Amino acid sequence: WYQRRVRATGTALVACVLSNVINSLYFIPETTKLMFDIHAREAKLGLEDEVGVSSPLKRAENATDEDRKVLKKFNINHGISMLVSLVSVGSCGVLFVFCCQRT
Repeated sequence: WYQRRVRATGTALVACVLSNVINSLYFIPETTKLMFDIHAREAKLGLEDEVGVSSPLKRAENATDEDRKVLKKFNINHGISMLVSLVSVGSCGVLFVFCCQRT
């Protein structure tokens, strides 16, 4: 029983660290770059003051197919980043539970 608990604790620690490293080194910088690209394009089209649920670039009549591709790529990267963050939080929670249990 003790060896399974140690293995589960190690697995949770590795999942927590790896998910944070992947998110920090790839998804956060890439998603931020795409977000700034979208904001720049919205400003160029005069859409920066519009208020809505999502990007006004999605509904803009003068948006190009390239704009929509960047927006789609942003949405995919942001979703994956959030999923990786949830994995990180969940594995840190599991690690916390295992570390706080009595032997």
